[in-house]
Amino acid sequence: MNDHAPTGTVLVVVHDLAETRLFARTGDVDVPLGVMAVGYATVLDRLGEALRQRYQLQVGETTVERIVMQLFSKSGPAYNGTMDVKGRHVATGVPTIVTFKGHDIADVVETAWTEITDAVVAVVNGDGGSNNYSCIVVEGVVAAGLVERLERRTGLNVFNVR
Repeated sequence: MNDHAPTGTVLVVVHDLAETRLFARTGDVDVPLGVMAVGYATVLDRLGEALRQRYQLQVGETTVERIVMQLFSKSGPAYNGTMDVKGRHVATGVPTIVTFKGHDIADVVETAWTEITDAVVAVVNGDGGSNNYSCIVVEGVVAAGLVERLERRTGLNVFNVR
């Protein structure tokens, strides 16, 4: 047996393209606890819409993914610095480059992470906190910052499995 494998009941957070699902895992048995409509695609859609509204900039999904990863990666420069984004002006269709500070749009992604974190905290604290999860395992697409946030809010060790 792996000495590092979690024991007891583990809260599993599966964050994929369409949704976020929560499970209680004991051994090989997963018990569904809930599904949230906030998936990675939701984050990308919200950020794309914010770029259209705030900067009149239309960008592709690949560009939005790059922005999300840079905003929330520990080594990414965008959150504390500036970022140039190429796209097309919404009204004219003319190619354009917009320079913005990462923290100017970080609120869009932060809102999604907060929704996920709040749902996990509610499960951990459910039944008066008597759920006794040994740890949290996050599976799927996860940007840096979510794991630390879950640890801080729940007091449990959180492991990211990609």
